Amino acid sequence: ASTSPVPKFVRTETWQTNSAAMRLYERAGLRPARYFADLRRNLVDVPKPLTIEGVRIVPWNVARNDEAREVKNLAFLDHWGSVPMSHEWWKSHTTGIGSRLDLSFFAVNPDDKIVGYLFSRRFPNDDSLLGGKYAWVDNIGTLAQWRGRGIATQLITAALHAYRDDGLEHAAINVDSENPTGAYRLYESLGFSRWRETVVHWREVSAG
Repeated sequence: ASTSPVPKFVRTETWQTNSAAMRLYERAGLRPARYFADLRRNLVDVPKPLTIEGVRIVPWNVARNDEAREVKNLAFLDHWGSVPMSHEWWKSHTTGIGSRLDLSFFAVNPDDKIVGYLFSRRFPNDDSLLGGKYAWVDNIGTLAQWRGRGIATQLITAALHAYRDDGLEHAAINVDSENPTGAYRLYESLGFSRWRETVVHWREVSAG
């Protein structure tokens, strides 16, 4: 049986303030495809931890990494530009440079199944450049059937308290400005504000 060819793209991302780079990309035939924003908040006065009936927040357990990967892949099915992560890719992602599993969490249901997760990163070498000690919410997701219950809020508030207890000063997160789950509004409700923006340019280079 014949199969449809998989499209291939050249994709790049740059700061929205870098007009020279954007002109270069557009001359090469790349077009703006998506806008992303970094949001941040200080950790002076963090929201109280949220309790949700039937959902517990537990520390990240590396022994459950593959279960978390499956949740990530399902949670991001409706997100622009997302592709499923392999076991090797996810392992590298969650244990690589900046990984802070001690500041990362799972949300589990009454059957102890992971229904949401929050993965954190920390880059101490950036502190002097950014003017403070930052932790990044690198990746957060909730299974579609568990959305609308406050699990993302529960995970983020747990992380904010962990960041503060670790002596950090700011939390930051990157978000798709057109995120289909309303994440942008959620983060703003938790005290995050717009910090800086990037633009993704791309073009299709082959259909085969």
